[in-house]
Amino acid sequence: MRIRIRRAALALTVGLLALSRQLSGDVGDVRDVERALRSEMEAKRIRGAAVAVVHGDSVVFATGIGDSDPESLLPVRAKTFFRIGSTTKVFVATAALLLAHEGRLDLDRPVSDYVAGLAPKVGLLTMNQLLTHTAGLFDDAPMAGPGDDGALGREVLSWTDESVFLPPGRFLSYSNPGYWLVGHVIETVAKEPFADAMERLVLRPLGMARSTFRPEAAARLPLAAPFDGRRREIVPAPNHAGTFPSGSLYSSAREMARLPIALMNGGRLEGRQVLPEEVVTSLLTPRVDVPERPGSRYGYGLLFETRRGVKRVFHTGGRAGYGSILRMAPDEKFAVIVLANRTAALMGRTADAATAVFVAQGPVSPEPASKPFRNGSGPFEGTFECPKPLKLKLYTLGVLQMKHGFMRAPLKRREDGLFTDSVLVLAVTRGADGRVDYLHTELHTLARVK
Repeated sequence: MRIRIRRAALALTVGLLALSRQLSGDVGDVRDVERALRSEMEAKRIRGAAVAVVHGDSVVFATGIGDSDPESLLPVRAKTFFRIGSTTKVFVATAALLLAHEGRLDLDRPVSDYVAGLAPKVGLLTMNQLLTHTAGLFDDAPMAGPGDDGALGREVLSWTDESVFLPPGRFLSYSNPGYWLVGHVIETVAKEPFADAMERLVLRPLGMARSTFRPEAAARLPLAAPFDGRRREIVPAPNHAGTFPSGSLYSSAREMARLPIALMNGGRLEGRQVLPEEVVTSLLTPRVDVPERPGSRYGYGLLFETRRGVKRVFHTGGRAGYGSILRMAPDEKFAVIVLANRTAALMGRTADAATAVFVAQGPVSPEPASKPFRNGSGPFEGTFECPKPLKLKLYTLGVLQMKHGFMRAPLKRREDGLFTDSVLVLAVTRGADGRVDYLHTELHTLARVK
C-alpha cells in the first residue's frame, strides 16, 4: 500500500508540474519523454533503455522500456544497471577533487610527486591537465584486458615519453588514458584499489548503493546485457581493469540521478551535505575551449555549452554494448539521464524531449553558412594524426578534400572560420609560416606528421 501511495504521489507531482508548464505555452507534455524513448529505441534497434528526469531536488519521472536480455526477458526499469562508458569521467573527477579538498592532492603538481616510475614526460603532467584533456596524451579505448586490481598501475607505468604527443597544456585533445592515470593517482593517494576508492569517496556518500566498477558485483545486479548494433548479445562482455577510470562504471538511471541532484543543489542531497560546495563549484566550472565547437568548453569530466538559450552541462558515454547521456541545465535545476544497452547508443532525441518538457528554450540556431574552399597553396595537404583513434589525410585536388575512414568529400569554409566536409567540423592552428600544423575535430587535436 505504501508503495502504491508513493507512486500515486509521484505521478500527481509530475502531472501537476507538466500541466503548469504546458499552460505557460513554452514546453511539452511529460508523456513525450516515453514516446520519444520508444521511438528512438525502434529507430536505433535498441533492446532496452532507461530514463530518469530530475527537476529541483528529486527525480520526477523515471521509466525503463524493453527487456534486459534475450533469455530471461526481464523488463528494463529505471533501476536496471548499464555500463555507462565515458560518463564515468565526471565521477572520477569528483573523486580527484575530493582528495584535493582534503589536502591530499594538488591538481597543479606533477603526477610524479604521487606516482613513482612514470616516464619523465608523463610524470611532468598535472592532474589539472589530465582532467581537462590538455595533457597532450594519446587516446585509446581497449575493451578487453586483465581484470586484476594491479592492471591500472601496470598500464600507466608501461607508457614511454612518446605517449605525450602534444605540448602539455596547449590544446584540448580527448584522452581516455589520461583518466587511467588520474585513476592510478587516486588509488595511490587513497592507498586502496581504484574501484574501492571510488566507492568510499564518491559512490556511497552519494547514496549510489549498488553502483560499482567490478563486473563480478554487477553480475549480481539487475543488469542489462550488452548488444552490438545488430541486436546480437556481446558474449562474453569485455572487461579491462586497466581502463576502469575512463568508462567502466555500472550504474542505473535512478542511481546516476543522485549526482546531478547534488551538483545542482550546492552539494546537498536529501537534506545532507554529501559534496563540499568547493567541489561542486569546481565541477561546474568550464575551463578550456573546444576549438571546433565555438562557445563550448570542457571542465573536469563535463562539457559546457549554450544551446537554444539554455546553459547545458553534459557528458556522453559509449562502449561495447552500452551508451549513456547525462545532461544538466543547472540554472533550471533540470537533468536527464538516458541509458541504453547497444554499443555507443546515444539517445539524444529522448534527452531533447525531456528537456522540452521541463525547460523553456529559444529557437534553434541555424547552421553557419559555408562555401567551397579552394586551396591553391596547399597548407593543408598532408597527414595529421592523434595516435590510435584518428588519422586524417587532406588532399589538394583543385578543391580540397578530406578523407576519414572510407569517405572523401569537398572541404568547405564556414562563415565562422571553421571548415567542414558535412561530416566533421575542423578548426586549425597554423605555424609562423602559415602552414596548418594542427587540426582540431571531434574533441581531439591531430598533429601534422608529414
